[in-house]
Amino acid sequence: MNVLVYCPLHPGYGVRPQTLKSIFGLSWPGEIVYAFGRSTAQVDDYQDILRKYQQARRMVLSSQFDALLTIEADMIVPELALDRLWALDADVAYGLYCSRRQKHPWLVFTAVEEREAAHLSDDCCRAFYGSAIDSAGIGLGCTLIRREVLEKLDFRMQPGGPATDWWFALDCLERGFRQISDLGTVCGHMIDAQTAVWPDPTQDKLFRLEVA
Repeated sequence: MNVLVYCPLHPGYGVRPQTLKSIFGLSWPGEIVYAFGRSTAQVDDYQDILRKYQQARRMVLSSQFDALLTIEADMIVPELALDRLWALDADVAYGLYCSRRQKHPWLVFTAVEEREAAHLSDDCCRAFYGSAIDSAGIGLGCTLIRREVLEKLDFRMQPGGPATDWWFALDCLERGFRQISDLGTVCGHMIDAQTAVWPDPTQDKLFRLEVA
């Protein structure tokens, strides 16, 4: 069970120290190879991230990796993230984290179309917290993708359309790959250099802010 852990570096700050610490703190009985995707040119942010994920896919397929774990440069992932996501035996397994923006909704989706997506309801967030549920994907902040998926799908994007992670979720749905969100793999999402937002079903707005 060999896994490539890939972190696409932010073109400005690279990777948050809190993220780096959590990446190297992952528990896993098999082999882990760590890779960090760098920006090589001044390009559009969306094109930059697309190129990095396409690089990660090529790395998996050119070697004997069984899966790709993507961890974005502003995430704080739990020690057992890889163990939990692998144990789900899903084609694509997502950790739980909040959006950095606006009202910090949980990035768990029940339906995805090209121009809109439906979040898991607040009541369901509370009811299913700690459990693994079928979902419609979106998000590469802490996501395990099996090799078999990458053999069939490449990351893509279209001008004026959704971002890379959105297209990936759509393509998985079209191909019939099973996507699962693990609401027990709880991740922090850095909203600045020192503060992280965490999913928290005990809070009225389902999140809490902490100094990380």
